[in-house]
Amino acid sequence: MQNTLDQTTPEEDLSVVKMHLKWFNGTKGFGFLVPEEGDYDAFLHITTLQKAGLYSIGEGAVLECRVFSGPKGHQVREVLEVIDPGAVSTLPEADEESGTVTMGGLVKWYKP
Repeated sequence: MQNTLDQTTPEEDLSVVKMHLKWFNGTKGFGFLVPEEGDYDAFLHITTLQKAGLYSIGEGAVLECRVFSGPKGHQVREVLEVIDPGAVSTLPEADEESGTVTMGGLVKWYKP
């Protein structure tokens, strides 16, 4: 199976653009960025992030990217620089006295 992310031709215009994160879902493996100047969204696939050494980006992230316009719209071809990785969630730290970790959450399903 051929990877659709690599179907650009050398003739296509690859613009270098400073982009801000609109949203990114690491579980689904994609998200969208918006340019600092412009009014379009650019698709960002997780494999493009991984090629830049990243596995996630958070709210407020700013990246410098090569973007091209494909048949389905704008798409990030390459992440050139991570200006700000944004607020990426981290694992909670253990309580020093007890060594336990307190985590909040919502139980969606439980069967005793």
